[in-house]
Amino acid sequence: KQWYQRRVRGKNQLATSSWDKTIRLWDIERGISCPMTGHGDVVWSVSFNPTSPNILASVSRDLNTAIWDTRMAGRVACLSDVPVNMNCIKFSPDGTKLVSGGSTSTLLLRETSNLGHVMRHTSGHKGRITSLSFTGCSRYMASAGSGGFVNVWDTCQINDDVDKLSNLLNCTAVFGQ
Repeated sequence: KQWYQRRVRGKNQLATSSWDKTIRLWDIERGISCPMTGHGDVVWSVSFNPTSPNILASVSRDLNTAIWDTRMAGRVACLSDVPVNMNCIKFSPDGTKLVSGGSTSTLLLRETSNLGHVMRHTSGHKGRITSLSFTGCSRYMASAGSGGFVNVWDTCQINDDVDKLSNLLNCTAVFGQ
């Protein structure tokens, strides 16, 4: 099996996403895992909610974002309103926001109090989004893309013309020089 991405929760658990359409919840101390199934294709990324440690989010090539409760190793919600294949997912440090990044430069930002509603939708990259990160205060978010760009977003501001995130900074990363 090829494990794709890891997110550590607490001191003894780990969640992994995989090409075999599963998420595995690992007990690191005992070396055992529990599979969680429900996606119909490759699971690209997982993220634990830092303020609700039993809640896990995942994105898959099946165009679904899933919310899981690790206490019962089961899916509690499936958000099927995802317009494109999402590659990465991340909860904000305060647990109030969930962002996912897609293969067509799409970012979807949701409030965790109303996951069924996309709060912000934007596309500010030239290629697929490969990584997401929040600042400690949860207001600012960075997204990195395959086009060599890192964008910094203010998650609390809306562009007046359309319901989009405000892009504060767009910078080109230079690699290998």
